[in-house]
Amino acid sequence: MTFGQARLRNLTPHALDLWLAGGRVRLPAELPSPRLPLRRTVLGCLDTPLGPVPLTETVLDGGVHDLPAPEDGVWLVVSRLVVEACPDRDDLLFPDDAVRDSDSATVVGCRALGRLSRTFS
Repeated sequence: MTFGQARLRNLTPHALDLWLAGGRVRLPAELPSPRLPLRRTVLGCLDTPLGPVPLTETVLDGGVHDLPAPEDGVWLVVSRLVVEACPDRDDLLFPDDAVRDSDSATVVGCRALGRLSRTFS
């Protein structure tokens, strides 16, 4: 299935390398990046063989900031967390199928852009 001609805007805070069949394509970042305010509370500490590990609880503290309104023919590449926080938006994509550097396993790009399914089977 193809979705027709589309314009991609990379709203992540960094350039995004797409590893496609025709080669690698870089999408430059457009700022500001949408952000999701979080409030983190320390609940306590876990005693582990590695030593004490803080246990926190994170709460979404309001809606997404700096997310542009939808535009016809435009897909916005954002973080997966932003996609998950905006179930009413069908124009949001996230980097998917990570490409990793063979030496350090650091993510250096992706092979696809993903959407979340809004249906359950």
